Amino acid sequence: MGGVIVTSRGPLFDGRAGQAIAAAVDKSVDTVARDAVDEVRAILSADLQNATGYYESQIQTERQSDSQVVSDAGVVYGPWLEGVSSRNASTGFAGYGQFRRAADRVRQQATETAEQVVRQHLSGVR
Repeated sequence: MGGVIVTSRGPLFDGRAGQAIAAAVDKSVDTVARDAVDEVRAILSADLQNATGYYESQIQTERQSDSQVVSDAGVVYGPWLEGVSSRNASTGFAGYGQFRRAADRVRQQATETAEQVVRQHLSGVR
């Protein structure tokens, strides 16, 4: 009776594909988060008058588990600038909504951005 021998080789079987996918996901998350930081800063640059640059310099990403969070590093007047502070009503200032607006814009491009990053990472896996 004859036998069949199956040999499994290549990136799918030796772990390279899994590593490349994990790296692509991490890079995608980082890239989208950086895009969000850039977008928040662009909105602030267009909207703020007489800015010192301090607030913009505090916009950052922070890794939390398998995701990235974009924040203003807890700047005390950040909620007021965003328009979500209780002081907005008393001052009559509606806020700039920079994080909300940036999230809306980045969300529209996130899939395309991630697909480009994944293609770049997986193109070398053969």
